[in-house]
Amino acid sequence: MFDTHRFLNTLTTDPTTPRITRYDSWGRIELSGRVLGNWVAKATNLLRTEYSPQPLDVIALDLPAGHWRTLYWALATWACGAHLHIIDPETDLATVTTSTGSPLLAITDRPTKWTHLPLDTIAVSTAPLARSFDSDLAGALDEAAEISSYPDNADLATIADPHDPACSDHGYEVTYNDLISPHSPERLLLPLSADTSRMQTLTLITSVLAAGGSIVTSDTTEDLNRLATIERANLHHL
Repeated sequence: MFDTHRFLNTLTTDPTTPRITRYDSWGRIELSGRVLGNWVAKATNLLRTEYSPQPLDVIALDLPAGHWRTLYWALATWACGAHLHIIDPETDLATVTTSTGSPLLAITDRPTKWTHLPLDTIAVSTAPLARSFDSDLAGALDEAAEISSYPDNADLATIADPHDPACSDHGYEVTYNDLISPHSPERLLLPLSADTSRMQTLTLITSVLAAGGSIVTSDTTEDLNRLATIERANLHHL
């Protein structure tokens, strides 16, 4: 069964090795296993303090495919044993529901899209060094302004039944038992676009990292073969 604590232990056997690297309009940023673990702990502490999610509670994740912030919020949700529901850009938010109910909370970079729904929201800036959300919060908690105040250590052992849903989108669901697929510990470059499946991207990234590998994602127009050479990564199309 997937366990956030065990997952992060795998990534910190060599704590300074880059585990996720991102190319986007902000440039290039990379996170080691240790730094990723710090973000996961802060996000987990924020979730537990502000919202107290329980196993089977649904948390909607509405963030870009392959982004490092998407990854740490997913891992924090799983540390709580909750059901992560992935929102794609074309999802009709008015009809969002899952096998375990409607969302308790939405974590999003577009909070104004969620104001008509009766749930809490966390507004996430995708800028690397953001100190506040750069647009209308629409009543959401400002992650950039708040998350730094939470401790960067936490009990991250996942508390969930192996058969509980861990992750879903509008047409697919996987349990905590099946969240990780066998993979080799390689370094992959994933090119992303507006049509890239957010859930498929997240589960692939999680599986590669769980195997001890690393990930590079890019939604830029850079030459992919050149980027793969620079990053010493194998190009992988989803």
